[in-house]
Amino acid sequence: MGPGLPDPTKIDPCDINARRAFIEAYFKDDGRFVPADLERRYIYSVKGMAQRFHDAGFLEVSHPYFEYMVDQGVWVQSFAALKNTSLGRPWPWGAKPSISIQRSQVFSQAYRQWRIDNGHPVKPQPTPTAAPVQEIASNDNADTAAPTSAISGDTDKAPEPGMRRLELEAQLKQLAERNQKLEKQLEQSNRLVQLLGKQNLELSQQVMELSQQNNQPE
Repeated sequence: MGPGLPDPTKIDPCDINARRAFIEAYFKDDGRFVPADLERRYIYSVKGMAQRFHDAGFLEVSHPYFEYMVDQGVWVQSFAALKNTSLGRPWPWGAKPSISIQRSQVFSQAYRQWRIDNGHPVKPQPTPTAAPVQEIASNDNADTAAPTSAISGDTDKAPEPGMRRLELEAQLKQLAERNQKLEKQLEQSNRLVQLLGKQNLELSQQVMELSQQNNQPE
C-alpha cells in the first residue's frame, strides 16, 4: 500500500462514498484504475449478486447491503489472478458489513431492475403519497453478524395483492404454454393415427388381392 493511501481501518465501510473513494484511490495507486474495466466488473458483479439473492428467494434487498456486496465482488475480480500469490489483496473490511446497513429499509433499485429485466416478480412501488423512508445510520461497526433477516425477503408474510396477481399471471402463462404443448402433441398423435390407418387399409387391400389370386383356378 502506497504511503499516500488512507488506512482502511479508518474508513467506515458502510459509508458508500467513503468506501468507493478508498477503492478508487487504492486502484489508482496499484495501477488498476481503468474505468472501462471497473464498469464491466461492476455490471458483472451486480448480475452475479442479484442471481444469488434471487436463488435464495428474496424479493427485496437493502440498497446499502447490495452495493457493499457488489463492491466486494469488484475488488475480488480485480485481484482474482493474484489470489494465491504474495501480491493478492484481500477485501479490507471482512466478509460481511455492519448489521445496520443490512436492516436498512432503503431497498436496492439495481436488484429490483434486474428482477424486472429477467422476468421475475417484484413488489409494487410505494405510492407517491407514502411517507419517505429514512435510511438507518451506519454507526455500529462492532456488530458485524449477517443474519438472513438482514435481507428483506418477507418470507414469513402473506403475499400482497399485487404480488399474488403476478404469481397467478405467471401460473396462467405456464398453463397456457403447457396447453399449447399438449395440443401440439395431440395433433401429432392424430396424424400418426391417420398414417397408421392408411397403412392398415393398404395392407388389407394387399391381403385381399393375395387371397383373390390364391382362389383363382389354375
